[in-house]
Order: sequence, then structure tokens, then C-alpha cells
Amino acid sequence: MTLNGRSQCGTASFIVLLISVQGIMLTTASTKEKISVDALPMKPVISNPRPELDWFKARFGLTWDELAEKYNIEEVDRFLLRWRITFPDDPEAWISSANWNWQQSEQPMIYMSTTEGGAYITGEGKDGSVGLHRSDERGNEFFSVGSRTDPARLSEALGFFQNAQQRFPYRVDIYEQLASIYLTLEQYEKAVETLRLMSRSIMETKHSLQGVNYKTVHDSREKVLLSLCHRVSVDLFQVESKAAEDAQLELALLMTRTLPNNAIAWNNLVAAYDRVGNKTAAYQAAQKAYQIDPKDEIIVVNLAKYCFELGFREEAIRHYRWIINNSKRSDLKERARADLELLGVK
Repeated sequence: MTLNGRSQCGTASFIVLLISVQGIMLTTASTKEKISVDALPMKPVISNPRPELDWFKARFGLTWDELAEKYNIEEVDRFLLRWRITFPDDPEAWISSANWNWQQSEQPMIYMSTTEGGAYITGEGKDGSVGLHRSDERGNEFFSVGSRTDPARLSEALGFFQNAQQRFPYRVDIYEQLASIYLTLEQYEKAVETLRLMSRSIMETKHSLQGVNYKTVHDSREKVLLSLCHRVSVDLFQVESKAAEDAQLELALLMTRTLPNNAIAWNNLVAAYDRVGNKTAAYQAAQKAYQIDPKDEIIVVNLAKYCFELGFREEAIRHYRWIINNSKRSDLKERARADLELLGVK
């Protein structure tokens, strides 16, 4: 560990220590014999690797965990570089490099406090870190761990993912990882742009779709796209910000343009319009979803809701009666009965 600096908060003094991941790995590695990272075997891609087999160990003579435990950061970087150079057409070489740098971009930190008691959160230190410190009633020190982002590593991770996407547009996990990173970084527009790129790429590629570890994706391309877009839409819905609202709406519009005959895509657009307060547009999207799948009870109750709120009385009554007669969900039936009562219908 290296002394990184001192900060003051009230009367307590702190020592903020930066954990050297390299140092930890070197300590672990020193207890075991190892061969040079440049001498590790490097075999070509195994045809149709079975899920139950460790393809990484079969190719390189050790598992990924063993690589990370036995070798320091610079050695792992060098191994990944050799992998990319030796097999530039291997998607896992680029994706593994991206994931490694994404992991390394989170710099772990240790915080040590000398308070007399209680628990509190420090302010931002000189290194930008914030940590939770605890001590007992006699002032014994407790340690806690936080993290900070390494911009250089983060940039490397994004670069490898983007490079991999251009080289291997059929690898659906790349889009998922990129979207996840952008969501974490609160760059919601870039997350939507990633899925917009995916909507073109996976539809146009002649290669069979693959997921993690070369696994063939058997679902249709439409289903793969819809599934990921829906998950990102749900994540955006849980973020309370104008930027997230706008991104959710843009993503929903993208889904309906790409999958115009999919009821779920239109139902997601209903939710997006409702969130921004455009009930008329939500009603129109609900109508479109209903035209595609008039027997989906969620779609029907959504349409009934907007008919009720916009004053389309007869249409609302018709859809609520359908819910009462056909839905298997008691909560939807109770909602229908309550709204019909408000409409003066027994």
C-alpha cells in the first residue's frame, strides 16, 4: 500500500490508503510458482465449445481466475494484447480485454478512521474519494472500502467494446455490456444509441447470433432485440431524471419503428408517453397495441384506463367489461369494477 494523503473532517484525522491491486496480485502470485505470461500456451478457437467445459483453460492452460490471481496487472494486459494480436478475429479476445479494463477502471480504496465513536461519511478527499468510517466506543479503528473511477481504463474498456462491436456485430452481449456501462455512467442517450446500432446490425448480419463464450443464440433476432430494449427501458423507468425520461421515450419509439407489429413494443411506448404526461399519445399507442393483440389483458386494461381518463366512456365500458369476463387476474377485475362504478355502470 502507498500513502496517498490526509484529510480533515471536524476534529478527527484520517489516513486514506490506495490499495494497489497489482501489489495484492503480486503477493498472491509470489506464493506460487508461475511461468512467464509470454510463455502461456495460446490455442485457436475451439469449435463449438460445450458449456460444461472450461474453454479458457483448454486454450490457455489456466482459468481466467487463475490468470488474474497469479499475474499482476501489467502481465494480464500483456497477455490480452498477445491474444488480440495472435487471434484478431476472435471476439472473446476483444470482449475479455474490454471487461478486464472495465473491472480495472474501478480503483478500490481503503479508508482508515481514528474517530472516538459512531459512524459517519467523510467529505470528498484530495483524491476525490468518499468513504464510510466506523469505530467502537473506545476509538478502535475500523476500515471500509470504496472506489473511484480510473478514466484511462474506462476509456480503454469502451474502446475495446466499440471495436468488438464493429468487428463482431453478431455478438449480442457486446451491446448489452455497452448499454449497461452507459447506464451506470448516466449517459442515457449513448445507451439508446447503442441499441439503435444493435437494431440495425443484428438484423443485417449474415452471421448466426452469439452470446457469451461463443454460445449460439437460438431466439429470433426480433426477440433478442426486444428483450434487451425492454430491460433497458425498465432500468430507465427507475431513474428519476428528465434525461432518463427522454431516453425511455426515444428507446420506445425506436422499438416501434424497428418492430412495428410487436404489441410489447407499443405497450412500452404507452408507458413512456404516460411518464412524460402525454395521455393522448399514450392512448394512441395503446390502441395500436390492442390492434395487434386484443386478447392481452394488460394491453386491454391500459387502453381502458386512457379511455376512462380521456372521457371515451363507451369505449372504456366495453374494455372494462371484457376484463371482468376474461381476465384471470383479480386485481385487474377489481380495477375494472371500480372504474365502471365511477362511470355509473353496475
